[in-house]
Amino acid sequence: MLSFLLILTAASLVAASEFRVSHRVYHPNAQKRPNYVYRGSLNTHPIPTFHHADDAAAGLTQFADFLKTEGLSAEDALYQVALEADTDQELWQTSSVKLCHLQQLKSETLILHATESHNSVPYALDYFVAPVLSDGSCPPLEQNSPSPFHVFATKLSQLNTTVTVRNARLPPLPELRVPPPLNEAGEPVKPPPEKSFIQKYWMYIVPVLLALLLTGGPEEAPPRGN
Repeated sequence: MLSFLLILTAASLVAASEFRVSHRVYHPNAQKRPNYVYRGSLNTHPIPTFHHADDAAAGLTQFADFLKTEGLSAEDALYQVALEADTDQELWQTSSVKLCHLQQLKSETLILHATESHNSVPYALDYFVAPVLSDGSCPPLEQNSPSPFHVFATKLSQLNTTVTVRNARLPPLPELRVPPPLNEAGEPVKPPPEKSFIQKYWMYIVPVLLALLLTGGPEEAPPRGN
């Protein structure tokens, strides 16, 4: 039985409740690109879940046969997952993993990105599988080993699938500095020069000096006789 690990990272869910997800194999040396095949439905209400299509495993076998018929190596192939839309397939929002990573996978993660508005709509889909080597390289495969698609198909019914819905968030607005005032010539107004100590406190110093001048200072004591 399919086991789901459900993670909800946004405060609000996407307004629509179900979205179609398709998949295909992509190889850079292929003469033609196979069409996407329906993989399953991604539901966001009441909680994010993913339901595999009944013939999802058959699609994976179809991809393996395509590589074999075209004589293409699985090492350079990619497994693509796309969020269906009312546009040409080549314009769908896709996410890819190396095909070789499907050989040892135990779990997969689908992240649905949506706008933060009230009527939020999905605009992108991310897809990840685990485990993956830390350097992202392909695990060593034995000679005459089955196609990663065949291995994936056998694990599909027991695969742990994580579904996450993330709302886009705008970064905080920058704090703008107030522009300096300009004069009639369009140049910044220069602040007045800093006053000196005498300029600041002359009104206190002058009365003290006048008082000293008027009093003439302290009287001298008369000389003492011998």
